[in-house]
Amino acid sequence: MLVVCEKLLVEHLAIAIGRRSGRSVIAVDVVSSTARESAMTGGRRQQQLAALHTAVREAKPRDLIVVPNLDLLAGGTDMALSAEARELTDVLYDRNESVLLGFVDPSLVIPEVLANRFAVRLAIDLLPRELVGADGAKVPVGQALVTAEEAALFAGFSASEFYKHIAGMNAVRMRHGVRFAYQRYQGSSAVFEDLVTEVRNFKAATSASFDLPNVSFEEIGGYEDIRRELERAVHLINHAEQVPEKFRHELVPRGYIFHGPPGTGKTLFAKAVATSLKATILVVSGPEVTDMYVGESERKVRDLFAEARRNAPAVIVFDEFDSIAGRRSGREDGGSRAGNAIVAQLLTELDGFRPEVPVLVIGTTNRLDIIDDALLRPSRFRPIHIDLPTTAARRRIAQVHAGNFEVTISEELLDHLAGATERMNGDEIRSVFRDAKADEVLGNPPRAADARRLGELVGTLRRTAQDRDLSRSVPSSRVSSGTGRPAGPTTTLFSAHLRPPTAAVPTTGEDSPTP
Repeated sequence: MLVVCEKLLVEHLAIAIGRRSGRSVIAVDVVSSTARESAMTGGRRQQQLAALHTAVREAKPRDLIVVPNLDLLAGGTDMALSAEARELTDVLYDRNESVLLGFVDPSLVIPEVLANRFAVRLAIDLLPRELVGADGAKVPVGQALVTAEEAALFAGFSASEFYKHIAGMNAVRMRHGVRFAYQRYQGSSAVFEDLVTEVRNFKAATSASFDLPNVSFEEIGGYEDIRRELERAVHLINHAEQVPEKFRHELVPRGYIFHGPPGTGKTLFAKAVATSLKATILVVSGPEVTDMYVGESERKVRDLFAEARRNAPAVIVFDEFDSIAGRRSGREDGGSRAGNAIVAQLLTELDGFRPEVPVLVIGTTNRLDIIDDALLRPSRFRPIHIDLPTTAARRRIAQVHAGNFEVTISEELLDHLAGATERMNGDEIRSVFRDAKADEVLGNPPRAADARRLGELVGTLRRTAQDRDLSRSVPSSRVSSGTGRPAGPTTTLFSAHLRPPTAAVPTTGEDSPTP
C-alpha cells in the first residue's frame, strides 16, 4: 500500500496500520549497524537505502516493511530517475512477496515505476465530515476529535459548524489548533466564535504564506452593487452545507476575476471577502509563479492550492492575473508552452474544487481581454468589473479616508471634493488625505489638513494626470520643447470651491492653490 499524506500523519498511521495488520512490523527508520557498515561513505539517505535493502532481503512472507520516507529516498522527479531512485526501484522489485507500506508527502513526487510497485494507493488529504465510531455509528468529526471538556469551554460549540474551519487540516494539526485555543481561554469564559478565531490565528501562524486580512466591506466606500454580489457569494460559501449535495458543486462559487482600471480597490475587495469568510488570505503576484525551469511553474501552482486547502477557509489572490492566465497559444516556443502549462494547471485545480473545503480564487487584472477563454467560463471565474468610482462613490470614499486619517471635513466640503476628483480612482483620493495628514504631523512647518490644503493636493493630482495624458498623446520632442502644451493658461483654480467660507484665497503668487 502507498499512502499519500502529510508528514505529520506518517508516524501515527504507521503505528496504527502495523498494529491492526497483525503482522510483524519492520520499520525502515533506524539504521542498523549492518546497514551503517555497508554505507560508511554515504549520507543518511544511503544508510536508509542500505537498511531497506537488508529489510527486504531478510523479511519473511508475513512481515510488513514500513517505509516512512519513500519520497525522500527516491530523490528524483517525475521526469527522470536519479541514481538513488534507480537503486530504490531495484530494491523494491527484488522480492515481490514482501508486503510494503510506503508513505509519500503530497508536495513531493515519486517516479511512476516506483508507485507501480504498490497494488493499493490511498490519499489522505482532507478530514471527512463524519467518522465511523467504535459502535459503527457515524459521528461528526468536530465531535470525534474535540474532547467534551474542550467543547464545554466554548459556549455554543457546534461540531457541524466547526467543520468548515478545519476541513483542510489533517487530524494531528487540527488537534494542535484546538489545544492552542483551549490553552488560550482555559479558566475564562469563552464562546464558539473565540474557538474559530483562535484556530484561524493558529493556521496563519503556522503557515509561511497565508495571513489574516483586516479589511471589512464597511471600510470600502461606494460600489454598493459589487458589495451586494460579493456578500451573496460569501453567504453561499459560508452556508454550503445547507445547499443540497447534488447542487452544491454548481451553486458555490469557485473564483472571480476583478477587472478594471488601476487603483480602484480590486485587491481591497478581495481582502474584504476573506475577512467576511473568516478566512486566511494569500496575495501572490502573477510573475512570482512563473519559473524558468520546466514543470516548476505548475508545481508552484499545485503547492499554492494545496496550502490553501490546508488553511481553508482561504482566499488566493492572483495579482496581475493576466501574466499567468493569458490566452493559450499554438506556437511551439518555450515561453508559450510554459504559459499554456500554467493555464492548464489552473484549470485542473479549479475543476478539483470541493465546496466542503472553502477555497476561493480571485484574480485581479487590467486586461480582461487577454485572459484565456477557458478560465472565463461562468463555472470557473466570474468576471466583476470594478470601474472608476461614481460621484456618490467618490464622496463615500473621501468620507471613509477622512475618518481613517482623522481629518475633519464638512458635508459641503465632501460634496465639493467628490466633484473635484472626477475620473480619479480610490487610491488617488486616499493619497489626498494621506498627504494632508503627513503635512499636518510631519510638515516643516506643519500645515493644517484644511480645505485649502486638500484643494492644493487635488489640483496637484489633476495637473499630474494632465501631463501624463499629454505625454501619451504628443510626440516626446514636442513635449520637451514646450510646444506640446495647449496655448493659453494650463491651470484652473477649481480648488477655490474647497476653501473655508471666510478664507480669502489669492489667485496669484506662491500661496495660490496648485491646480
